[in-house]
Amino acid sequence: MIFAWIEERRDEWPVTLLCRVLEVSRSGFYAWLSREASMTEARHEKLTEQVTEIHAQMKERYGRAVHILEDLKTLEFPAFSRFHTICLW
Repeated sequence: MIFAWIEERRDEWPVTLLCRVLEVSRSGFYAWLSREASMTEARHEKLTEQVTEIHAQMKERYGRAVHILEDLKTLEFPAFSRFHTICLW
């Protein structure tokens, strides 16, 4: 999470400064950048895309996680709980 935050702000601030302030190594940050996403990260990204799509289809009025979870169960995310859906918001 810290490295992702640094990546989002690297155009605003020098990476060296961000790493020093957050007490992480620059080499760790650059190693993180070159890594492939884990299966969990890839699944989370796909889930986020699905939830965003469902929300957009409902004209952004589909705020209840229970309803989104029901739609996800009809897709390919049957193992996700209501907790996982809420965490995305």
